Amino acid sequence: MEKDKKRYYDQYDNEISKKEWVITILYRVLVLVLIIVAILLAWFRTCHCNCTFIDEKTGLPWDDDISWGDDSKTADQQALNDKVAEGMITVSVNADPVFENKKSKGSFNFENYAGNNDHAGNIRPIMIEVYLKSDIDKGDKSNPLYKSGKIPVGAKIEAAALNGDTSKIGKGDYACVAYFNSLNENDEVVGTAGAECTLHIKN
Repeated sequence: MEKDKKRYYDQYDNEISKKEWVITILYRVLVLVLIIVAILLAWFRTCHCNCTFIDEKTGLPWDDDISWGDDSKTADQQALNDKVAEGMITVSVNADPVFENKKSKGSFNFENYAGNNDHAGNIRPIMIEVYLKSDIDKGDKSNPLYKSGKIPVGAKIEAAALNGDTSKIGKGDYACVAYFNSLNENDEVVGTAGAECTLHIKN
């Protein structure tokens, strides 16, 4: 009888110990979940709220219209843009100008392009020089076949006669290079662009 009682009490104690152990585990899991939830709520409040920062000294919020730039930077950037633009040239020339002879006018169709809504144009006057490609290949730019005067932005030369050294040419076709030189207010060259063309001299 005593053995049965002891066995009963031992079993009862074991069941209580198991229940206490389960309750302890559940309690710890619950505390851990609450801690994680609290951390997540704090993170979302910090990172996703629309906060207004307050200066502790004055209690005033920072102004929403604050800008860290200054006018001098804007002016410097504009000056740089102008410097780049003055050296950039949009060229327009007939790739196959035709001449009756080497003393007549040919259909060069040079234009100092002023641009339109879709494409930026030149901002400086230009001066044009035309050389035989064979001379350019030799590095010789001493004898242009043609040299224009100053051409303002938006103006064009539809036809012009060769006004340089034409001793090397006669009837035939001649590969040439036309150089478009952008000029500043002192008529100094500040940028150059080249375009190839072929002169066709009939007689």
